[in-house]
Amino acid sequence: MKQKESNNKKKKKGKSKIKRAFLIFFVFMLVVVGGIVTAFWLRFNYYGLDREDLAIGDNEFHSRYVRNIAIFGVDPDRRGSFTGLSDTIMMITLDYYNEEIKITSFMRDSIVRIDREGRDSVFTRQNHAYSYGGAQLAIQTMNRNYDLDIQDFMAINFDGFERVINRLGGITIDVQPNELAELNRVIDMTNREVGGTQARRVQRAGEQTLTGRQALAYSRIRRIGGDSGRTDRNRIVMEQIITQLSQLNHAQLVALAYEFMPYVQTSFSIGQIVDTVSDFNTFRNAPISQFRYPVEFANARVRGMSLVRPITLEENVQKLMYFLYGVEDYEVSDTVREISQAIEAL
Repeated sequence: MKQKESNNKKKKKGKSKIKRAFLIFFVFMLVVVGGIVTAFWLRFNYYGLDREDLAIGDNEFHSRYVRNIAIFGVDPDRRGSFTGLSDTIMMITLDYYNEEIKITSFMRDSIVRIDREGRDSVFTRQNHAYSYGGAQLAIQTMNRNYDLDIQDFMAINFDGFERVINRLGGITIDVQPNELAELNRVIDMTNREVGGTQARRVQRAGEQTLTGRQALAYSRIRRIGGDSGRTDRNRIVMEQIITQLSQLNHAQLVALAYEFMPYVQTSFSIGQIVDTVSDFNTFRNAPISQFRYPVEFANARVRGMSLVRPITLEENVQKLMYFLYGVEDYEVSDTVREISQAIEAL
């Protein structure tokens, strides 16, 4: 009888030790996970969007299998800030169904209709929307003018852009002979504007690795090809960044996301960032295709302002929908048709 009681006591002590060990482990994990979340949160520049006011139309081709994310680059003379004009306007499309990545760049001088709350609508450059009302108005403007369904964004200041590329070890760019002199002029200009560690001039044309600031200067070139050429270079740079990011493992991507949070403002929650990082496994070695809006355009002057006029908005939106969803003979919304007619009348 005594032996049985002794065995029962040993079993209870054993179970008690297991419970205590599990409790310690559980508390330890809470501390670690909580510490990680807290660390992320302290570096996090979250911008909450009013998703009910993003002007997402009833487009039958919008799908939960396709995610469109707006990317805004803010002016390089506003270090540490996420306000002002959006020097770069892009959209990254993650097509989960076909496992493809698509990059769309928007010419910042494109004429759009911006509907500001409590004020009259204005037809002006697309990059003004971000300065008028931040990411909320910029996304709303893109959705309304192009029949899109963007619900999330990332805005990066140019200090962050430079640092990300440096962290990746630079990116490979094929510098054209006619770009070399202008690239070096913009490198010198960027050195003066941004300060910090000065970038060296590029010594030759051809395929080579550019540093973060050199790549930033390359993406800012406008005197060769105008805004159209600049957006082409933006997409080249973005494709190189995405290609290199897709080769990193999950832990490396999370570490990179943590490191560069102070330089990025986004509508993604911390949980969504982690999920999106995990999604990169789906898109490892995925094909990347590019598109520039507008495809057909003409330079115009409206109220003394130099602008890019799409020929026509309606036809260019149809081309955009074909690129994104493979839709032929897309019928634009009444809103896009109305804006298109108004732009033609300017």
